[in-house]
Amino acid sequence: MHRRRIALVGFVVLAVGSAACGGLSASNRPQHATDYASVLDHLRAAGLSAEPGEEVEQPFLAVTGRMIQVRGGDVQVFSYSDPAAAAAQAARISADGATVGTANIHWIGPPHFYRHGVILVVYVGDDAQVLRALESALGPQFAGR
Repeated sequence: MHRRRIALVGFVVLAVGSAACGGLSASNRPQHATDYASVLDHLRAAGLSAEPGEEVEQPFLAVTGRMIQVRGGDVQVFSYSDPAAAAAQAARISADGATVGTANIHWIGPPHFYRHGVILVVYVGDDAQVLRALESALGPQFAGR
């Protein structure tokens, strides 16, 4: 119950702040995504039809993520406890994305890995518009093909 009140207060503050500022435009939207919701927002702002998806587990990543369904594919977003934990996880991923730690991965398409702050994002695909939106939201990919 206590969490619910905090979430409701946070929502009210966000709603009032957005109304007072006229909402988030491209000029005052954060430059980089910082969490699942902002990755979703950045994809939508890029003109993509992006929908929240289910939880996802990758056996080679330390946390459970959540999918965003976009243009027939999935963007997987994994949130870590702090930037150092996300950086340590990212350091285990080979430059081409084919190996994570000791696991060799056979992707169904070209993998793309992005990291910013506490989030690590995986997109398997080659849709140029999705790739541009992810790079805009998170910076250049750090691993993949």
